[in-house]
Amino acid sequence: MRRVPAGRPRARRLDRAASAAARPVPAVRASALRIVAVALVIAMGSARPASAAPQRFVVDVRLSRVDFRVRYLGLFTLGGRFSHVTGTVVFDPDHWETLEVAIQIPVESLESRPEFWRSELLGASFFDAYRYPTIGFRASGAERSGAATGEATGSLTLHGATGPVRLRARITAATGALEVDGETRLARSAFGLGAALPFASDEVTVTLYIRGTAAGPP
Repeated sequence: MRRVPAGRPRARRLDRAASAAARPVPAVRASALRIVAVALVIAMGSARPASAAPQRFVVDVRLSRVDFRVRYLGLFTLGGRFSHVTGTVVFDPDHWETLEVAIQIPVESLESRPEFWRSELLGASFFDAYRYPTIGFRASGAERSGAATGEATGSLTLHGATGPVRLRARITAATGALEVDGETRLARSAFGLGAALPFASDEVTVTLYIRGTAAGPP
């Protein structure tokens, strides 16, 4: 009897597998593959995050505040805090140019120590709270500079005068909450607050901390 080389059956099996792989794919199978490919493309497209829409936030008076500080005699810093801030913010994280801010601050909410300094600030020489009881700030549009940073353009109404303000800000919005941390510098004399010059600097640094809760679309 003729002996078959040990490697021949394996070679035959490989030949048969190669032959089967080379056969044309039946039309039904090709159609099924196309359907699967289309389904994958659709699934990948639907998985992309949707663009956010503008949302209106109401300022949380309990968590928001505005601080200010000024150098005195070039040696130390004086300042205060407005602890009652109300208003609304409309914000779309994908379109900062649509930002809208409208906030109001009662001057009487000023906090400062010692008490005589607070009384001086509220008096006719400075804020004159009796004649000008409210501070207002409005902004329309912002130029984005980073993932969560930008500069908003607005106007400040203070002591009966209104002037332009550019506010550098960090703005984040997630899970129905808004956080705005901003800072600007302004000349107090531009708003009629020139008392104590030149002993107290004309430049005032204003820091804004706004926290808001979602209130639906604008």
